[in-house]
Amino acid sequence: TIHALEKEYGGLIRGMIALQRQRRREGRPAGGPTGPGGELTSFKEGVHFLPQQLSRALGERVVTQCPVSHLSLEGEAFVATTNSKAIRAKRVVIASPSYAAAEMVKSLSPHLREELSQIPYAPMGVVALGYRKRDVGTPQGFGLLVPRGEGLSILGVLWDSSIFTNRASDQMVLLRVMIGGDRQPDLALLPEDELLSVARDGLRVTMGLEAEPVFTRGFQYPRAIPQYVVGHGERLGRIEGILQTIPGLFLGGNSYRGIGLNDCVKNAKDLAGQILSCQ
Repeated sequence: TIHALEKEYGGLIRGMIALQRQRRREGRPAGGPTGPGGELTSFKEGVHFLPQQLSRALGERVVTQCPVSHLSLEGEAFVATTNSKAIRAKRVVIASPSYAAAEMVKSLSPHLREELSQIPYAPMGVVALGYRKRDVGTPQGFGLLVPRGEGLSILGVLWDSSIFTNRASDQMVLLRVMIGGDRQPDLALLPEDELLSVARDGLRVTMGLEAEPVFTRGFQYPRAIPQYVVGHGERLGRIEGILQTIPGLFLGGNSYRGIGLNDCVKNAKDLAGQILSCQ
């Protein structure tokens, strides 16, 4: 942990340098408690490829394009009301964002709905920009993050085509600029032309990039990232207490115990174990 590094080495930076040297001596990936080791990987078609393939493999057992409006109990079975039918089940896992989960359980437990609806989300604007490699060179690495005290209007830049080589042709470079978050939420929801202007200004300051992009596309997510604010742990405790009174109902996803994909995978495995143990 960060505390252990400071205690053992007299400082966080010293500890990270020592761990990097130790991993190199041992021939291990140079990751650490503050960052990944080895290579970052994804699917060629994007992360959505994983649920698509799972759906195809499971066939008719997976129903898509079927939003759940609310969840109720009839005897010992849950009934999920959708836009086309009612689905009955003994066990239910709600893995949607907490604000959507809150609406599903409103008739099942008003107290649970209240707790779930109180988890705040930060908006995010994302601008993808494509450049000719001859105009910008080839960035080496993951990208950059902008510290809060720098006073810039972007959160960071991901060098997509450097991280994942199949994201652009040999003559092109793809950059992804992140804007907004809990730091400057209003910027995330600017009109697309203004969002692009903020992104280009950020690239100009951080990377000295003056070239005209040959491709741009903006994306906006009004509720993108759940915020684990002060009191989040206590809220999770209250949610767990309510769930104890509704056997067979489980919550998953990144609203609770980890935002990143790695955390979601780990938590999903733990959740699967809990479900199996109660059968």
